[in-house]
Amino acid sequence: MNHAKRWVLPAAPHAVEVADLLAGLESSPRGLTPEEAERRRHHFGPNRPPRKPPPGAAILFLRQFASPLIYVLLLAPSCPWSSGRPPMPVSFSPFC
Repeated sequence: MNHAKRWVLPAAPHAVEVADLLAGLESSPRGLTPEEAERRRHHFGPNRPPRKPPPGAAILFLRQFASPLIYVLLLAPSCPWSSGRPPMPVSFSPFC
């Protein structure tokens, strides 16, 4: 197979005849031979999307403050104090 000329996938590949599409991709209805698949894998690399490294802990922490809900949750305990009344005691213990 001659790979000197690079074939460009048309803008509407669904409108291209199957035989023309297979010829452009240098394939067949049966697919690639194992040798050709290995050669292309070696030439083009594995068929995987690029992987970005995960964000660090500091970035994850700072992203929490992008949501307005966090500000509501941070300000909510101050609401009873602002009205002049102390907050009601609340227990989060499962044994109470």
